[in-house]
Amino acid sequence: MANLKYELINSVNPVAVKQRQAFEYARANNLNEAARLLNEAAHGITEPKMRGWLKQQLAEYTHLVSPPETQLILKAAINDNPRIIRPVGGIDYQRINPSNKSQFVQCADYIKSNFENGNELVLEANSYASQLIFQPDAAENFEETVRELGWLLGFKAQRPEKEFGQGPDVLWEVGDKTYFVIECKNGATSENPINKHDCNQLNGSIVWFSGKYGGEFKCVPVMIHRKTDYEHAASLDEKVGIIDEEKLDALRNAVRKCASAIAAARWGDSTAIGAVLNESGLTKEGIQKLLVKPRRVRR
Repeated sequence: MANLKYELINSVNPVAVKQRQAFEYARANNLNEAARLLNEAAHGITEPKMRGWLKQQLAEYTHLVSPPETQLILKAAINDNPRIIRPVGGIDYQRINPSNKSQFVQCADYIKSNFENGNELVLEANSYASQLIFQPDAAENFEETVRELGWLLGFKAQRPEKEFGQGPDVLWEVGDKTYFVIECKNGATSENPINKHDCNQLNGSIVWFSGKYGGEFKCVPVMIHRKTDYEHAASLDEKVGIIDEEKLDALRNAVRKCASAIAAARWGDSTAIGAVLNESGLTKEGIQKLLVKPRRVRR
C-alpha cells in the first residue's frame, strides 16, 4: 500500500478561481479589476441562472465604483435569473410569446430535456401533486409548483408578480393565442366565501393582461380557492373560473396518472404523449372543463 500512487486530477472550477481572484482584487481596493474578472466569468457561462447570479456579484462590485451602471447590470442579470436582487428602477415585463409548437411537442421536448427516464418523471410529478394542496404559509411552494407544472404539461409558464413585480401569481401560455391568468389562494383554509381583496386581485390581473397583451390574445382568468362563492360586496369578472378543493384533487390525480402513462409509453414520443394528455384531460380544453363558475353570496 505504501507504493500506491494516485492520479492527480485538477478539478478546480474556473469560475470559482475567478471569483476568488475578484475577491482578492476587491480586498486590495482594485475594484475595476475585480469587476473585469467577474464579467469574464459571467460571459463564459451558458446556464442562465448561474450567469444571472454572477452578474449580481458583478453588480455588487460595480456599485462601489458606479452605482448607475449597477442598475443596468442588474436589469440584464434578472433576465437570466428572476430570483436575484431587483434593480431600484424595477424591470420591464417580458411577454410570453405565442408558441410555434403544439402542446404535445413542447411536452415531449421538456420531458426529454429534463428527465433521463420514466422513473424520474413519475417522481417529479408525484412531488408536484404533493405540493398542490390547500394549506397556510405555503404560497411560494404552491405558486412555483403551478409554474413548473405548466412547463411539464407542454405550456409556457412564468410568475409575473414574483419575477417582474406585477401581474398574476402565475401565467400559462396554452396555445391558440390563449393564456391562463392564475391567482393562487391555496392559503385559504376557512369556510368563508372568497373575499373582496382576492376578487379585486384577479380582476386587476385581468386588466394587467389586457394592457400587456392587448385584444389579440384571449385571457382565461383562474382562481385556485377552496370556495366557489364570493362575498356579496365583491365582484368578479364573468370570465373567471374557480379550481376548488374537489377540482384541485382531480388535477393532482390526473397529473400522477398522466406521468405514469407517459413513462410507460414510447419515451419522448410526442404522438404518444399527446394521446395521454388528451386522455388525462390535461390539455387547454380539458383544464378549462375543471373550472367552476363562481357565485355571489346572497344577503
